Formats: sequence, C-alpha cells, structure tokens
Amino acid sequence: MAWGDQSSIGLPCGSESDCYQEALLRGIEDAAGKRGGCWDVLCCRRGVHVFAESKLKEKDRIRASQRQWLQAALAVGIRLDAFPIVEWSLEGE
Repeated sequence: MAWGDQSSIGLPCGSESDCYQEALLRGIEDAAGKRGGCWDVLCCRRGVHVFAESKLKEKDRIRASQRQWLQAALAVGIRLDAFPIVEWSLEGE
C-alpha cells in the first residue's frame, strides 16, 4: 500500500482527522466489545490510515486481544493491508 493511494482504504483524513480518528477507534472498540488490543501506532497521511504493531524479533508475538481487535477493525471495513507488523531487533543480538 502506498501512502499516497487514498483509495486503498478510503478513510477520510484532514483538518478534522483527530475527531475522525477518535470515532474510528471507538467504532473498532465497539465492534471488539472491549478496549484492549489496539495496535501501537495509528498513522494518517493523505487519506490513508495505517495501524502498526511493533514486535521484538523472536521474543514478542501478537496477543489474543490484538487478534480480536484486528478482526473487529476488519469487520468495520478497514483493509488488512492497513496493519503492518514491524519486527525489530538490536544489532548484535
């Protein structure tokens, strides 16, 4: 997914993005039936919203609550490609 591709997710973002993002998060929370599980980072640029999750390589994994939150987000219409997992490690480990 390219940042400039506004049609890939189709969610509005702009001067009222803070209100929209809050409503988006609450909609996912409602669909999930709980607050826990939200991914680490929500980014918005040129109409594209991305939820990123950061995981320490070979020591961290997606929790059940995060899988449930992802399923709820998909149910409210957010595409799977809006959910990258960023795996990281410290150099030399």
